[in-house]
Amino acid sequence: MTYTTIRYFFPHGIEGEAMDCTFKEWKDLDKAIAYCHRYSKGRRFASVEVEDEKGNVIYELNADGEVADNREQTEKEEMTVKEAIKILEDNNYMITGQFDGWFGTIEGEYEIYDAANDYECIRSRVEEKEIIEMAKELNVDKTEVRAELKQKLSELKTATKEVEDAELEYDKDCMNEGKEKAFDAAYKKYWNLLKGCADLLVIFTGRKIDFKTAFDMMNLKVNEVEKIIA
Repeated sequence: MTYTTIRYFFPHGIEGEAMDCTFKEWKDLDKAIAYCHRYSKGRRFASVEVEDEKGNVIYELNADGEVADNREQTEKEEMTVKEAIKILEDNNYMITGQFDGWFGTIEGEYEIYDAANDYECIRSRVEEKEIIEMAKELNVDKTEVRAELKQKLSELKTATKEVEDAELEYDKDCMNEGKEKAFDAAYKKYWNLLKGCADLLVIFTGRKIDFKTAFDMMNLKVNEVEKIIA
């Protein structure tokens, strides 16, 4: 892994003037961070950061001595496509290269099959970053997702009642600006909760269902959802 330090400074030591910067590459992260602290002095210094090969800012130090250390978070986020495919396969998915329509595959694109459902193709033209994102979702603690979804479902039921009541009040006096605003606010809250619950259900099922299906279930079949996550 190669790391790059980017040191920003004021050419004439005048805060507010256009900054300049210097770049330096490192093979060792600890040495890169040590460099940050060694050259973080003087009135011309503005800030310095360390980036990895993907452009993630791993470490940052500014002129006030404030440090943003993202090493632990970055390590958690790192996952190769090979590791991601292994996670998907362990969850009853089969991953193949995207068929090009002739006799080969398209580099960097994949097809995903549900091995538990007669190897039905559930997604195609999937990019590497999407494979990794899907694997991360499958790695999420389902206990936490279930608890969050149950909480959101409870809030959704309350919001549903609130929007129904607000609509009834508005229907009684549709020229009342206050009642119109109350209905709009209640509906916005309900809509956001509906989408949030659908997103969580997609994650909870390991993308066995898509967002549209999850949204429809939240909107029309809440009781079935409660049985799924019970």
